[in-house]
Amino acid sequence: MTPDEFQAFAEANPAVGTALQSALPATPSRSYTGITEAAALVLLFPLARFLLTEIGLPWLTTLERYSEVQRQRVERWIDSEAQGHGLDPDRIEEASKRLMDELEKSQDVGTRRQWERLTELLKQSYRERCLRGRQPRPLP
Repeated sequence: MTPDEFQAFAEANPAVGTALQSALPATPSRSYTGITEAAALVLLFPLARFLLTEIGLPWLTTLERYSEVQRQRVERWIDSEAQGHGLDPDRIEEASKRLMDELEKSQDVGTRRQWERLTELLKQSYRERCLRGRQPRPLP
């Protein structure tokens, strides 16, 4: 999945798009001023990809909420990866908190299915890149 496909998915799936947009006020990079809200969704792509594929959806675990350990993993990712993706670490950290809160509030079956579909698309894309030798390790 590319950033453009991610944006198209968010636009076609309103529950996902709304949750992502709620995290947007915190996400614009220092180098992305004056962009539209729709285009800003692409800025969340690296964060969402990590969160959904490496951490997972809270309702698919034994807990309905993210644990402190899971939140710390996201913070470590931000510390090591955010700037490499052109993201301001402080803003993306705030976006990650907002996005995790949105995922924890997801109770509607349709909304959860949209998130699960996005997660599967991201994992499938990652696996395909691994097979082509673009990534060093497969997802769990």
